[in-house]
Amino acid sequence: MAAGFLLDMGVSPKVAAVLAKRGLTAVHIQDIGLSTASDKAILEEARRRDMVVITTDKDLAGHVAVDRATSPSVVTLRLDKPAAEGQIAALEGLLDVLPPGGLDACLITLEPGRYRRRPLVPDGA
Repeated sequence: MAAGFLLDMGVSPKVAAVLAKRGLTAVHIQDIGLSTASDKAILEEARRRDMVVITTDKDLAGHVAVDRATSPSVVTLRLDKPAAEGQIAALEGLLDVLPPGGLDACLITLEPGRYRRRPLVPDGA
């Protein structure tokens, strides 16, 4: 299981506090000097820290998929209400229903009322 979450610029810093209340580690990229970093640099930082990326940028998951990488996992928020409260509600809902290990080696697209999980390691690999 990943060591925590790396929050991209489109994700409210308030999300980190909510995750911390759940006993989870979350770091916003603006707090570690990566607010203008490239997608590749953000993904590399997440790998280095063994963290799941939470983003609103569809391109991040695309980079992982195209590179056929096995990490990091990426949760992409595609929400009607992308303000902090909507992000928090959606992520809490996701964390409440994911099974243990549900964030390991995968790409998750989180939309209103549903999520899609795609493994990074193909079945049988």
